[in-house]
Amino acid sequence: MKIKNFFNSLILFSSISGSGQQIQQYENIISNYYQQGYRYAMIPWVKEYWFLNSGSSRQIEPILNDLVLELGSNHFTNLNEKILNKNSGQAIDYIKGRKYYRAGQYQKALRSFDRVKTLSPFFPMALYYMAVIYYLNRDYAKAQLHFERCYQDSKNRRGSEILSRQYKLIRDLCQVGPARSLYAERKYERADFAYLDLNKKSIVWPSVLSEEAWSSYYQGNFNRTLGKLVTYNAPMLRYMINPEHEVLKAMSYMRMCLYNDVNKVVDDFYRNNEKTYRHLSNLLQKKKNPEYYFNMLQAYSYEKDQTLRYFLKGIVKEPHITVYFDHLKNAQLEFTKARSESSRLQSALISNIENHIADQRKVIGQHVYNKLQRLNFDLKKSFESMSYIRLEILSKKKSTLYQGKEFGGKRGDIKYLKRNDKQYFWTFNGEFWADELGDYVFALPTEC
Repeated sequence: MKIKNFFNSLILFSSISGSGQQIQQYENIISNYYQQGYRYAMIPWVKEYWFLNSGSSRQIEPILNDLVLELGSNHFTNLNEKILNKNSGQAIDYIKGRKYYRAGQYQKALRSFDRVKTLSPFFPMALYYMAVIYYLNRDYAKAQLHFERCYQDSKNRRGSEILSRQYKLIRDLCQVGPARSLYAERKYERADFAYLDLNKKSIVWPSVLSEEAWSSYYQGNFNRTLGKLVTYNAPMLRYMINPEHEVLKAMSYMRMCLYNDVNKVVDDFYRNNEKTYRHLSNLLQKKKNPEYYFNMLQAYSYEKDQTLRYFLKGIVKEPHITVYFDHLKNAQLEFTKARSESSRLQSALISNIENHIADQRKVIGQHVYNKLQRLNFDLKKSFESMSYIRLEILSKKKSTLYQGKEFGGKRGDIKYLKRNDKQYFWTFNGEFWADELGDYVFALPTEC
């Protein structure tokens, strides 16, 4: 936020003498406009209030908690550490934890999150970030403990529509957390069982398929890896664009010595992605403005390149992007309301909301740009991997021919299936059914 906007209200109330009166004035303003239904206009005022205040904010702490919960802590993590340290409260502890977490100061983050109380509305989120920190520090036992506590706590939390979605997302992330910890410990068989507990209706589930595919690969169960990856061909999951999936598919066929299948995967990858890669590389070099990418995301259905169109659709479906667009919609409604306001703070209300909308558009646009940069990098690395695989296949084919072996033969048989107690057998009839997604497994023999 620009300094002139940050201190907008300080200038308006400069006639008030004494910091105590000024703080009280801010508390009255925040309380008054909160009761009137304003949210986005109050972000700068809350920051200014914390700039002036020291200690607790008991009089308006429930309001501050609600604002941070509803609007997101990201609006406040840019506050100076000294400002945060001289204030106290559950919202402050959570914001400090998020600030330290993003800066990689994990011990400070843990101390801040640990001060969030059990009955606080921030408690499930604090548990989640503590679990992630322990995971990143490879303390998997504590990570699993906090993931499980987080899941148990978050599944009973309720709030506004936006907040309820946030609790639901945290619940699902925490439910799959133990499986990810087991995967990181290379306990793949136990991880497979844990992954199956996540509901397929969860927004988290599509990305988990990729992890399950890698888990099966490391266990040498290449047929199940291929089955997990083929799920992404279902129409409802076409937006899950990840070049790594094709590389993993080629690697799985190669480990089974199915060289013709490998060549087909490689050839299809080049044919489907070379044009996209050139177009995307050129676009990212020419266009840097976040506003361009915000508009690109809004009009994703008109994107001519099919791969980019599906990729942009995937960004639109990301939980936090969905929340950002909800906030933009609500902020526009609040802006309309502020224009009809007949108070001496009308111009401040309008200015604050306009700045929020501009900032949100910039944040979304920058996120799209970063995601496209990552896709471009992944495509480049995948082309390199595919080139290596192609050369490796030529060598292996030559060796196989010299040994007098033939390619091909019987393509599949149920005897090649491997399954656990949570998995059942049904034949594939050529259609993707919602309750079957993620449960497919190939029945190909190895030709090694």
